[in-house]
Parts: sequence; structure tokens; C-alpha cells
Amino acid sequence: MEPARAMSELPLWFQAVLLGIVQGLTEFLPVSSSAHLVLLPALGGGQYFGKSFDVALHGGTLLALLVAMPAEARAFFRVIAGWPLGRFRPRDPLERLALLALLGALPAALVGLALERRVEDLLHGLPLLALTLAGFGALMALVDGRSPRNRELSACGLREAFLVGMAQALATVPGVSRSGATLTAARALGVPRPEAARLSFLFAFPVLGGATLLKAVKGFELPNPEMLWPLAAGVAAAAISGTLGLGILRRHLQGGSLLPFAWYRIALGIALALWVARQAL
Repeated sequence: MEPARAMSELPLWFQAVLLGIVQGLTEFLPVSSSAHLVLLPALGGGQYFGKSFDVALHGGTLLALLVAMPAEARAFFRVIAGWPLGRFRPRDPLERLALLALLGALPAALVGLALERRVEDLLHGLPLLALTLAGFGALMALVDGRSPRNRELSACGLREAFLVGMAQALATVPGVSRSGATLTAARALGVPRPEAARLSFLFAFPVLGGATLLKAVKGFELPNPEMLWPLAAGVAAAAISGTLGLGILRRHLQGGSLLPFAWYRIALGIALALWVARQAL
């Protein structure tokens, strides 16, 4: 069996589960889930199941958030349901953070809606992926190592939410990483690593939830009816591995730094660039 065809020879459900595991682990770790979802079929010869499948996997990681952070999830529901009716409680710390995350998600939502297809058309390709993986990995290491740790999450306001939200909007570019962008922005603002991780998770709620809801309203388009059960298996795998990835990052940042993830990104970017160069010869 040729290496390039190895993944395509696997059953569809197995490919879907494999992609779900990759999505779940890399959604919360700052290594770019979009890059890995592109690389796995491209380098392994697997089938690309389409944008609807990718969004469904994001729904799986949203389930991981709901399970791992139930108090925060309830705060989001209270804000969304109560704010229009004047029932928002600004003194409740969780509801305040939930509102900031919702407002901070607006830049990513606007960029995603306006430029998503154009970004995919203009900025899609393995050379760019190699550049963003390595380049933003180096930036993440630089910022994390030099930033102070003097800002409590409770002291963050609209300014911080806007800046982290603008960083999150950069994740529209493949390989940047939503988690990596929000963690790096939070660290640049002086938020300690454990609290920066929590902020990144909070910002994931509206992004993952909004993308899943929007796709549900528009309708999921699968390549064929046979993809229904593989899709369900992939979503379940993304939920389970997402819970694992979230826990890994949360525990690691209690005493560790972002450097291991930065080095991984840099190594993967360099390896990908070398592979692309070799294929071009």
C-alpha cells in the first residue's frame, strides 16, 4: 500500500473518528486544528468530507466545553437569555466574563462571515500553512516568555475583550490557531497562563457555538448519505478528545509555559516546508 493512499484505504467511519480525535485535541491546544485537519488528508491520502463535516466536528468540541465548564456554560445561557430582558447581572463574575467573551467574539464573526470563502481561496495551501505554523509559533514563544503576569482576569474589561477578539479573528487564516491567538493576546496583556487558558476557553464558547448554530440553520451538506454514521462517530470522537485536550492544556499551564507547543509548531512548519520543497523538485 502506498503511503499517500494509506488513509483513503481505511473505512469511512475510521477516517471520521481519526479526524474527530485530531480536531478535538488540537482545538484547545495552541497548535491549529485547521492546519491538522488539512494536513491529515493531504499527507495521508484521505478523503476530504467537506466544510459541513468540519463544522460538525467543531460542534463536538463545543460539547467538550459544555461538559468541562458547566458553570461557564450556564452563565452564557443566562446572559443570552436574560440580557435582552434586562436580567443581566453585571456583578456576577461569570456573567460579566461571558458577556465580554460574546462581545469579543464579534470581530471573528464579522471576519468569518465577510471573508471566509475569500480567505479559503486566496490563503489556502501548504506553503502558507508552513509559514503560519512556524511564524505564529515563534511569536507565541516570544510573547509568552517576555510578558508580565500582573493582570487578573477579573480586571479585564472591554479593551481586553476587543484585543483578544481581534487576535481571535486572525485565526481565520489557516494555521494561526484560535487557541494560540487568544492565549498569545492574553499573555501580551499580562494575564497569567492559567487564567489566559480560561479566557481562551471562554472565547471558544461563542465561536464554536455560533459556527455550529449557523451551519445547522443553513443545513449540513454531506458528500453522500453514507456519511451520516461516520459523521456521528467523528463528532463523538471530537467531544471525547476535546475534553482530553482541554484538560491537558489546563493542567500544563498551571506550572508550564507555551514553549512546548511553540516548538511543536515551529518543527511542524519547517518539516512541512521541506516536504513542499521536495515535492516541487
